[in-house]
Amino acid sequence: MISLEYLAFEVTRLCNEFCKMCMRGEAEDVNMTEDIVNHVLLDNYIQDIDTLMFTGGEPTLNEKIICYIVELIMKHKIPVRHLSIVTNAKKFPQDTLEAFTDYQRYAQINNLKCNITINFSNDVFHEKYPEIISEYQSKYPQFQYEFKGLDFIWKTGRAEYGDNFEYKIIPMYIQTIMGYLWVMNTLYVTAKGNYETMGDGMYKDMDRINMGSVYDRSLIDLIENHGIITNTSEEEFKRLLYAARSFK
Repeated sequence: MISLEYLAFEVTRLCNEFCKMCMRGEAEDVNMTEDIVNHVLLDNYIQDIDTLMFTGGEPTLNEKIICYIVELIMKHKIPVRHLSIVTNAKKFPQDTLEAFTDYQRYAQINNLKCNITINFSNDVFHEKYPEIISEYQSKYPQFQYEFKGLDFIWKTGRAEYGDNFEYKIIPMYIQTIMGYLWVMNTLYVTAKGNYETMGDGMYKDMDRINMGSVYDRSLIDLIENHGIITNTSEEEFKRLLYAARSFK
């Protein structure tokens, strides 16, 4: 069984703004599908997820898949300790916020700890939508709201200045905890269904360099080929990897 510290779903590559510092490059008419989500969440024996992040593009432009993901983790009893989304707040995502509310109720009923965070993009490159933000906060006061600024700018995509950026695949750092293989860093799933570990950079780089597709690579394959063992013995790692493959 596998535990994930941080799973990010790039639910869409569409965007309703045109920020000159956007590291993604040009928006694309690409949305994540239910089939991609099923391969990730149902075919990999995921035990639990610490943080589940919805990103893009502007993720509120594909509310259907966000709601589907939330419904799926409840249906298949995959505990998530933290749901999070980053949005420019140009659109009020009623369906998404209702899905988050449903998960909050589900967590309470099942004695699960769960925090839900709405991150608003807040920097000089984004338009401000105070009325929509106020609507979030007044209608759903139970969520945590944060204003996400820019600590730095990567010089990639549309950005013409900033810190030098090199797109690459970061290894998956693996610990064995209580009989589980725990992926300690980010696992990022693109809207096209590819696995990677950085979550930054241009769409075209993500399409060109990644760890493979959800359709032909399992998490066990990724851990075996891209994993680095930390704070655990190689023998225990191999034992759990063998057990996971045998269970599969």
